Amino acid sequence: ANYTKLPHSKVGPEHLSTLITFDLGGQWQPIRPPKSDAHGNPIACDKSTGCSLHLSQQFARLYPNTQSETILSVSSAPGIVMATGTVGDSLKGKTSVYLSTDAGITWYQILKGNYLYVMADHGGLMVAMENFRSEGESHTLLYSTDEGKTWLPYQFYEEPVRIYGLKTEPGENSTIVLLFGSRKDEHEWIVFKVDLQPVFQYKCGKDDYKPWTPSNPLTSLPWCLLGHKEVFERRAPSSNCYNGFSYDRPISVQDCPCARQDYECDYGYVVNTATHLQLQGPAGQPPDATTNDSSRALIDKDAHWLDPSFKHQTCIRDTGDMPVEQVGGSSSSTGR
Repeated sequence: ANYTKLPHSKVGPEHLSTLITFDLGGQWQPIRPPKSDAHGNPIACDKSTGCSLHLSQQFARLYPNTQSETILSVSSAPGIVMATGTVGDSLKGKTSVYLSTDAGITWYQILKGNYLYVMADHGGLMVAMENFRSEGESHTLLYSTDEGKTWLPYQFYEEPVRIYGLKTEPGENSTIVLLFGSRKDEHEWIVFKVDLQPVFQYKCGKDDYKPWTPSNPLTSLPWCLLGHKEVFERRAPSSNCYNGFSYDRPISVQDCPCARQDYECDYGYVVNTATHLQLQGPAGQPPDATTNDSSRALIDKDAHWLDPSFKHQTCIRDTGDMPVEQVGGSSSSTGR
């Protein structure tokens, strides 16, 4: 999420910073920047000075001086996130394209400059095109089949054109990418259809996949995210094969013991420390647990709730609940 302290003048990129959460907003923190750029050169960024990675969102797409791509994450490619961003104390600065393959914990700079981008073939194919607004017209796109480690050019037209957007089929399950553009001095749309299946050597087999599990680095059980452990099958980036239109990704789910991150504050409570809740003003009256109100489920009547509207309500309470404690004379409990 991007946040800002509203200035007296118009809001610009220099007023925006980015924070990330791994527990539905319970805790927020700056994004750790990559250690090196797309060419392997070290990136100097000292977090003690407020330096971190900042990612463009809807504001950057609408801001006339940037109009950069927003964060791209699709359900067909679990854990893979592409984004435009800058390293510094705000979104102001020269943009580049960044990639995370572990759902936002670790980031890599994969392209320098301002690009349009999409994912295809269930995340096994990435396609990027220079944004003509800052990089000029082009007749060549870039593609990667190894999660952004290497990029190769593909010329799709005989003359440079302006490309306004890239699209894939819903579900990102094919190797076909559509490019919407126009010639520099004309106002007629041109649509280019590019099928990149020939860049792959073969169709993926069983040995081309590996298991991947999302995690929360801030918890004592990092593999238990929102109450359960999920294991996804993902294609190994070193395998130059395509998943195919009919690929059905296996997913296994195992519930975990309830942890602090699975709870949220009861009415009238706020987070006091990393592990406790403290009464703040008059406590509100929670819904009667005997009614049909399904929006919340009361776990401990003094301080914390487990919300059944989210997946983390699947955690195993018998082995993970913690007792209510007294802090500063008021009821408190481990909770989010």
